[in-house]
Amino acid sequence: VTSKRQAEQQALEIRTRFNAYAENSEDCFWSKDIIDGSFRTRYVSPAFTKMWGYDPQSLYDDPTFWLQAIVPEDREQARKVFEQMAKAKASATTTYRIVDGRGREAWIEDRMLPRLDTEGNVVGIDGIARDITERVVLEQRLFHTQKLESLGVLAGGVAHDFNNLLTAILG
Repeated sequence: VTSKRQAEQQALEIRTRFNAYAENSEDCFWSKDIIDGSFRTRYVSPAFTKMWGYDPQSLYDDPTFWLQAIVPEDREQARKVFEQMAKAKASATTTYRIVDGRGREAWIEDRMLPRLDTEGNVVGIDGIARDITERVVLEQRLFHTQKLESLGVLAGGVAHDFNNLLTAILG
């Protein structure tokens, strides 16, 4: 009886810690089960509302809801990575853009891991989605700055060469 109570207490502590982490995390934890060949949402953390701007219930009601929020140009690639990862029984990471419930475009990095049963069959997928919009915007700004810097170096080189030609002509 004592060992059973200790196991129950330990399970409760683990659940409490997980819930506290999920409630306070910026990342969205999610889990889907595969039932009769289709995906069903098992769990989605509260960060989904902050990140996607929708109620998590929308995923429970329609497991493909997340695909509908993805920008059309990125949708097919995200779907393929999701399905191929389930077939390959290997983890995967994909990046895509969404239009959240507030109409804002955001970049999402989704890391996924298949959940296997005792025989090695994929019975579900667990993942963590992270909003990387700020990082992508900073990378784009850095790239733009580097392009402008290269253009400045090129213009400086052309001006120098032109000045050398003018000096020779004036001389």
